[in-house]
Amino acid sequence: MSATKFIIRMAKPPRPIPLTAALLLLAVFLIPVFAPSALAQTVVATVTLPAGGVPYYAAYDSAKGELFVANYGSNTVNVISDSTNAVVATVKVGALAWGVAYDSVKGEVFVTNNGDNTVSVISDASNVVVATINVGTAPQGVAYDSAKGEVFVANQGANTIAVISDSTNGVVATVSVGTAPTGVAVDSVKGEVFVPNRSANTVTVISDSTNAVVATVNAGTNPTGVAYDPAKGEVFVANFGTNTVSVISDATNAVVATVNAGAHAYGVAYDSAKGDVFVTNRSDNTVSVISDGSSTTTTTPEFPAQWLIATLAFSLAIGGLLLGRNQMRGTGVSQSRVYIQPVTGT
Repeated sequence: MSATKFIIRMAKPPRPIPLTAALLLLAVFLIPVFAPSALAQTVVATVTLPAGGVPYYAAYDSAKGELFVANYGSNTVNVISDSTNAVVATVKVGALAWGVAYDSVKGEVFVTNNGDNTVSVISDASNVVVATINVGTAPQGVAYDSAKGEVFVANQGANTIAVISDSTNGVVATVSVGTAPTGVAVDSVKGEVFVPNRSANTVTVISDSTNAVVATVNAGTNPTGVAYDPAKGEVFVANFGTNTVSVISDATNAVVATVNAGAHAYGVAYDSAKGDVFVTNRSDNTVSVISDGSSTTTTTPEFPAQWLIATLAFSLAIGGLLLGRNQMRGTGVSQSRVYIQPVTGT
């Protein structure tokens, strides 16, 4: 009799999972897919600039809590307060305002004027132009070197870099580089300046102590934007023509990685808090986010993993419900076969 009872218990199907429990199980996995993340990035304000401007580049003034935006179309710089997200001043500069760099030591903002071959110097205390400096043809990128108290300007039309002293607001050196230099990034650790040459497909490395070229690095096609990562000692260069980013080690001045980005990679910015590099892609309206720990592009999967887990969980739950019903309706032999099969497979 005891053996007979043992066999009957083994053959008895499990208690069916209620449909409510199945739906709750599904919800557990689907909530992360549809619920907004606590870290989701959202636009908190949209600042309307004066009519007629074509905003190009910008620089943040941490001392004043203000953003300086170069308006290519109106030959002005708009000053935006980060406390009110409103334009608090509009400063007239040279023709076709392009690049912007903030000098934290002097409290000044340097603006390249692509149309008249000058650099306007704005005091952040008064929002007034305090100097206008003649540089090379078609200046574009600009960067501030705090260690030297100098500003480096890429003269795209002259294939040179103008070095400006922030103590005299005068050009103290002119360095020949590759064809069509566009961006500038200062490596504060090595004391070097990295300049992408758009038409030469190279990056020129300049020593800020001697203002001499110390290396020329081959990059991708049409390198444009550039940013320095002090945590890794690497320089990230956006290659407009090949939709990639070249990662250059400042220890060897050689490319150590090439990362795929979006269509026509252009601008580059480094996030020191997250260790991420942001690359703007002009032709597909996207921004690629690269981890400097792995030099891989972060992408959002088209089919999130949560969907796979949810589908599996729901299938198992509903399968258990239907299976229980079928087992209660079937014969003893069929119950045994159907019941054992899913247990063996788990």
